[in-house]
Amino acid sequence: TVTNVTDIDGTLAVAGNTLTLDGTSDIDGTITISTGTVDANDTFDATGGFVTFTDAGNLNLFSTVTDLGTLSTTNGTVTYDGVDQTVFSDVYYNLTAGGGSGTKILGGAVTVDNDLVIDAGVTLDVFSSENYSVSVGGVLESNGTFSAQEGTITFNGSYSQVFTPGSSTYYNINLNNAGDDKLLVITGDLDIQNELTLTNGTLDLDTNDPAISIGGDLAITSGTEWIKGDGTVTFDGVTQSLSDANTTPNDLGDALIDCDILTVATNATVTSIQISSGSITIINPSVPFTVNGVLTITGELEMADGSVVDAGGDVT
Repeated sequence: TVTNVTDIDGTLAVAGNTLTLDGTSDIDGTITISTGTVDANDTFDATGGFVTFTDAGNLNLFSTVTDLGTLSTTNGTVTYDGVDQTVFSDVYYNLTAGGGSGTKILGGAVTVDNDLVIDAGVTLDVFSSENYSVSVGGVLESNGTFSAQEGTITFNGSYSQVFTPGSSTYYNINLNNAGDDKLLVITGDLDIQNELTLTNGTLDLDTNDPAISIGGDLAITSGTEWIKGDGTVTFDGVTQSLSDANTTPNDLGDALIDCDILTVATNATVTSIQISSGSITIINPSVPFTVNGVLTITGELEMADGSVVDAGGDVT
């Protein structure tokens, strides 16, 4: 334990032990962390310096972070374990909003090349006046609260990813996984207040059968895949659109239309659909809309010229 100011101009190597820095940390040189832990309990400033992880080590930050210098992004976990903190805008390998309490507010856009974890009792806030974006290359696990404001989360890994939404609501979600697996597995019910965009990859709703609520547009790019589960996809915004650019559209599964107006802009397919009272579903001109099972209408279905609704089950 170092109780006074830590000023590193050369190289400090932390192997498998824990180094506690109770005073201000000024890193002009290099801290190398292997499997050990650097526990910084006061202001941390690595401007012009290097924080290098060579293995699965940890850097715990309890107070103000001025700069993380050149932070390695191939190993290690950075944890903000104070109470109310600002998360420094940077590229991390693993990032944890920890400490058991308080709000961690983003100080800028954050990229996490591997896993982002929000601990129980902790809020991660994208900052309402800026709505900073978050990019995740691995797992996003929310055990606390993600305060989405009007920000966007992009899943842009190069291998299979897992999203545990917890009880939080999200604003914009973009899947853009260009890897070989291209899979994003959703582990629990997901509430999206605005847009869900599938740019690249596969959305897996089959493994855990979550329900999904979408308050904005659902846009599916050609080549992307939606694997339906037993959960219902609910459109519950105001004015929304559904588009799927695939020649053979994905079967979205069971759908509930509970918004004011949903416009089906391209070919689309569902297993079953219910149009709630007060909701209007508009099928654009020359657009075929396939319902493999039951079509239930208590609201309105409007079909433009040349549009086709192919219902394979009962229509009520």
